[in-house]
Amino acid sequence: MGKKLGALFDWDGVVVDSGAAHEASWKELARRESLFLPDGFFKSTFGKRNLEIIVDILKWTPDIKEAQRLSDEKETIYRDGIARNGLPTIKGAVDFMPQQYQADFHAGHHVSGGQRRRMGRASVRF
Repeated sequence: MGKKLGALFDWDGVVVDSGAAHEASWKELARRESLFLPDGFFKSTFGKRNLEIIVDILKWTPDIKEAQRLSDEKETIYRDGIARNGLPTIKGAVDFMPQQYQADFHAGHHVSGGQRRRMGRASVRF
């Protein structure tokens, strides 16, 4: 048996670009809850966990239970949005993905628990 090639790569930010959907969900949460959201907030919070953003950066509440409620609501808004609108793929992913399945190549897509919950109903077509 010959050697087989393989790769493992992250889904969010490698295959799909969820940035705009996350930003829109933060804006919608702020609107629904009548909370202040500063201009340019998204770039300064990108990659951080919701609870850190809500408690430490935006300072919407110091209460962890309330922060968790806001985080859960933000994720619901996000999931609903991507279920309606889908997610755009990263340039090059569309060309790469079908090739890996046609070739003698094994690939795994890493999707963290948070990503799995957020992207559960999203579909990406290649």
